[in-house]
Parts: sequence; C-alpha cells; structure tokens
Amino acid sequence: MYLAVSMAKYKQSDYEVLRRRCVELHQLGWKQGPIAQALGLTQGWVSQTLKKYREQGPAALPWKKPTGAPTRMRLMAFTDIRKLLSHKNAPS
Repeated sequence: MYLAVSMAKYKQSDYEVLRRRCVELHQLGWKQGPIAQALGLTQGWVSQTLKKYREQGPAALPWKKPTGAPTRMRLMAFTDIRKLLSHKNAPS
C-alpha cells in the first residue's frame, strides 16, 4: 500500500517566504516532519533549509541566483575560432 502525498508547487520567488516560515516554525518548537506537511514540502527540504540557516544564519534565507560553471574558454580563443570559421566559409 502506498501513501500518496501531494507536494505543493511554488514559484521560485515564494521560497524565501517558505524558508523564513520554516525557520520560524522550528524556533517555535515544531519538528521537521510537521513543518514539511504544513508547508507542503519534503522533510529533506526542511532539513536542508535548517542546516543552511544554522551554518549561515539569516543570510541563508534570501534567494540567490546560482553561479553556474565558470567559462572554460578564454575570450581570445573564442575570437580566434570565430576568425578561422569565417575565413573557412569566405568565398575564394
């Protein structure tokens, strides 16, 4: 027998409010499971949010754009490749 749990779907901008509420409920003595149910999220999400809050404090709550991977190709190399390709495709 499986227990179907529907998880709420939130916009990215809603998660800062949810993180703040998660921390508030935890400070009021709520356990992670009931917090997850109240917010419509997973216990893992609550756990990670509280861990980040313990490590970074209030700075962990606002949304931050992911930095992504650094550029692997130098700008000079990129322009050199463009020049080579444009010469190759140029009429002779």
